[in-house]
Amino acid sequence: MDTPILYEYTNYSDCAKLILREADRDNRNLIGVVVKSNDLRSKYVDALHIVDVDLDNPKPLISTYSSNDGKVPNINFGFGGIVVLCDKSIKGLEFDIVFIIIDGFKIYNNDIDSMKKRFYVMSSRAIKKLILFKSKNYNGGVEQILPDDEAILKREVLTNG
Repeated sequence: MDTPILYEYTNYSDCAKLILREADRDNRNLIGVVVKSNDLRSKYVDALHIVDVDLDNPKPLISTYSSNDGKVPNINFGFGGIVVLCDKSIKGLEFDIVFIIIDGFKIYNNDIDSMKKRFYVMSSRAIKKLILFKSKNYNGGVEQILPDDEAILKREVLTNG
């Protein structure tokens, strides 16, 4: 697996562009986008559908699921595409590429171990590549559980997706 990357971003539509470009590189890849809340899930699903980005192939299938929807999930995990899910819905699933949106995650009551376990479950879903996004304005404290060593987690600033 490639060395994971943490991108700091200013505009979440740049994240959507990067996700779509990654899907465009190989449309056989199944991509998981993991978020903290249903609000963020809806925000990223909408962004992936409406963001304007040049692609070599048609936009991939973009799916989502929430237990709050009250519908049976209609996601085919055997084909490529993008699936946007809340972190509590991904246990046991595997994706070729996983994007974790750190925004919204917070360490409560200084319970660092619980957050480490959540991030382990999220990050271990990736087979080929793991990418994390963090808003420039995010201050939930999760950075303290992320490795400082650039050989383990690269850090970059995302501009224009």
